[in-house]
This record gives sequence, C-alpha cells and structure tokens, in this order.
Amino acid sequence: MTDALRPLVIMVLVVTEVGLWQWRVILTGRGAKGFPTVLGVVGAVLQITAIAQVVAYVRDPLTVAAYALGVGGGVLIGVIVGTRFTPEAVSVNILTRQPRLDGQLQDRGWPVTSYEGHSATGTVHLLQIVVDPRSCGALLADVTELAPQAFWTTEKVQSGPSRPRPAELLGTRPTPRPRLATVTVGQA
Repeated sequence: MTDALRPLVIMVLVVTEVGLWQWRVILTGRGAKGFPTVLGVVGAVLQITAIAQVVAYVRDPLTVAAYALGVGGGVLIGVIVGTRFTPEAVSVNILTRQPRLDGQLQDRGWPVTSYEGHSATGTVHLLQIVVDPRSCGALLADVTELAPQAFWTTEKVQSGPSRPRPAELLGTRPTPRPRLATVTVGQA
C-alpha cells in the first residue's frame, strides 16, 4: 500500500468497524443475538487490521487523524444505520370523544386497541396503536382527518429479549405510507 493511500484506507476501515459496532449495540439492546455476533466478528477483523496500520505508522499525523476521523464518522453512520434499519415500535395513544374512531382507523389498516372510559364530562375513548416509526406520521394524518378534536401522545415501545415485538402482537400496517414529521404530543 502506498503512503498516500494508507490514511484513506485506515479511515474507511475504522468508519466501517465503528459503524458496525454502533449498529451491533443497538441490535443487542433490542434483544437480537445472532446478527450482532456476526457483526462483532467482522468488526474485530476490521479493527485489528486498522490498528495494526496505525501502530506501525503512529508518527504519521495523517494516519492518526484518519483513525480519529474514522471513529467519529463511524459513530454517526452506525447510529443512522441502526435507527433506520432496526426501528423500534411506537405506541400512539389517542384520546377522543368520537365513539367510532377505532373502527374507522381499523378500516384504514391500523392495528387499534380501544378502551372506553368515563370522565367528569362524559364518555371518552382511548385508542392505542403500535406502529413502525416510519408509519407514525401517516397515522397522525389519518387521526387529524377523522377526529380533528382528538389528543394524542407517542412513545417508543420495546419488547423484552425473548418476547415478540409489540407490532407482532397487535398486527402491523401492511404497507407503510411515506414518512411525515414525528409528533410527540399534540391535538388534531
């Protein structure tokens, strides 16, 4: 390898290794075992290769800088890949006085669980819908259209290591709609 290419190769190796490490941590935190193990083996080979080059040329500032830039870039890429390709479920809780909203949302393909309650001002309906985060904006657009006076909250949901994911229990939307802005708390 030529001296001019060494820093670039080191940076690419480290970006890839750290990115895989970040993704592995996200997957492991969500209960996965097999795929993170494979990512760990691949990452170890990349890390040893990169570190051997850095140690051999530790007096070259470009080599050290390439390693540092690789770590920073790898963290960013790993987090983006981890959240993009291994999304958690989102629970959307909707509070409304509209009694048939659950059926209307189910007709549109949303996996709705509904509860009826009583407040000081009358009957209320609480709907819980667990969806992929990419579908959250489309769900809230449907809620806004069907029940303009509804209130909602959203929260991330994660299953335990040996349990099915929440969306597997409640069903999933067959085809996710285009992603819209994510809303944390709001009123239609």
